[in-house]
Amino acid sequence: MTAHRMLLGLATSSLLACSVAALIGTRPGSAQPMPTPAPPTPTASTAPEMGPASATPSAVPAIPAPTAFPSPTASPVPTPTSSPWGFVYLVPRATNGATATPVAGAPEILEFDLNAEPIVTPSDIRGRIVTSPEVVSVTVHVLGYNQAVPKVSPGTFAMEGHAPSIPFFLAPFIRGTKTLEIVATVADGRTATISLPIHIR
Repeated sequence: MTAHRMLLGLATSSLLACSVAALIGTRPGSAQPMPTPAPPTPTASTAPEMGPASATPSAVPAIPAPTAFPSPTASPVPTPTSSPWGFVYLVPRATNGATATPVAGAPEILEFDLNAEPIVTPSDIRGRIVTSPEVVSVTVHVLGYNQAVPKVSPGTFAMEGHAPSIPFFLAPFIRGTKTLEIVATVADGRTATISLPIHIR
């Protein structure tokens, strides 16, 4: 009886051992450790293929040289000419007594010029009188004196001189604003007259 129970126990233990072995994948009596999985084999990455190296570098386009433009030629600047006349008086036609339609051959005084005005004494004086071409003589009157003005060309009369120092006892009579009278005469005796103030210092 006892031997029978021992045999039954052994058989039961064998069945249990076979069941456990089947569950863990080993045969009875030859338990083996579970194999360690092998690490994955790295895949060699394929580098991107480069195109064939150029034998010579690409030519850089040449930069065109700047075009040379001719230098501008400087235009000559005219030098202003200074007028020798510091005082210019253009005579209005009505002052001459002339009509809108001048009479043929009638005398006319057109312009009176001085190198300086007022006239400072002592100093040099230059004067010019422009008339119509028919005028044959010109006379100036000032301070009670009459002076003929030389003719230099048809219609132009000019003179120059020196104004001396004025003695102190005559200064009150000469200095100040005076009236200058100009008379132009043609060959037949007709005249044209203008009067204008001048200043003497």
